[in-house]
Amino acid sequence: MRTRHSIIEDSFSIASSGTATIDLKGTDPISRITILPRVTNPNAHTAIGHPEEIISKIEILDGSNIIFSMKGLGAKALAYYSSKLVPISSLNFMALEWAMSPIDIYFGRFLFDRVLGLDPKKFNNLQLKITHNVDAAMTSATVGTITVAADVFDEDPPAFAGYLMSKEHHNLTLVADAVSYIDLPEDFLMRMIMLYSFSDSQAPEYQVTSLRLTEAHDKKIIFDEPMEELQQYFQSQFPPWHEKVSGRCSSTTVQSFWITPSFEQTIVLVPTNDQDKVVQMDASTGGQKRQIEAEAAVTWEAIARGWAPHGSLPLDFRGNDDPAQYWNVEEAGGARLKVTAAASPDTTPTWDTVTQQFVPKP
Repeated sequence: MRTRHSIIEDSFSIASSGTATIDLKGTDPISRITILPRVTNPNAHTAIGHPEEIISKIEILDGSNIIFSMKGLGAKALAYYSSKLVPISSLNFMALEWAMSPIDIYFGRFLFDRVLGLDPKKFNNLQLKITHNVDAAMTSATVGTITVAADVFDEDPPAFAGYLMSKEHHNLTLVADAVSYIDLPEDFLMRMIMLYSFSDSQAPEYQVTSLRLTEAHDKKIIFDEPMEELQQYFQSQFPPWHEKVSGRCSSTTVQSFWITPSFEQTIVLVPTNDQDKVVQMDASTGGQKRQIEAEAAVTWEAIARGWAPHGSLPLDFRGNDDPAQYWNVEEAGGARLKVTAAASPDTTPTWDTVTQQFVPKP
């Protein structure tokens, strides 16, 4: 076989919070790394966050050189935009059951891209670091694992022209009605920018009212539009996100659960036992936390559908996905984003700017 799926670290425990450091030196050329966190809910079906919140940061470093760096939530959303594929997730909030949600990191334009990818042999000390906290999603959770796998080239490895570098460029704390400016990096060609703000209570358009992107000190306006209109335009270029969610309601007690899409949400929920019981779900303004209650104890399953995973918006510059044609910010005379916050934004999460750039081989 010319390619293979290789386990780098198999199901190591994350019972205690910390940072796992994994040596990637000597690994065959990598197209994609997959991080699979699993967490068990120990406490009467009660959740306190999205299962992917247990991964607070993912880094791939070569000394001080950053190849990848962002929160697990951001990495999950970026993989969807980068590949235009919807991953399979099992958001299971029932007691003593596993919640599993893989997080992919692409170094090429698609899986087993022979033009772009990551060759560990070209680096001095390539390492993957995963910062985790198992009880960030389930109340008093103590049982969790992470498996790390890589899709690699085995026989006939390609000579990559470079790789895609993805990292958090800027973190903004939103202030009501405030206007902020974010200067974009000019060091490498830009394939994509992703903006996101993971909020329990608000969709992205309730966090930020408008965005403007300009070049050459505002001499050229790329766009200047309301956030909701930009969501309609950019999200239409991607498939709808869909996922399975499951849980259990205690009698007359409100239970919380979390979903991934935040824009144009639809949730179809059905009880799987006691199907004659009334189950009620709260109204939502697009936040990812939802609440449910029933007239009696009942187990339920749902399909959640929508766009904008984890409160995100993609600004896509890939065109026909020829790396040589990506956006040259330096040649454009620089670029910056103008962000206008909403009147009552959720100020708990930051508004994060993620860049994905083409780094050519030396």
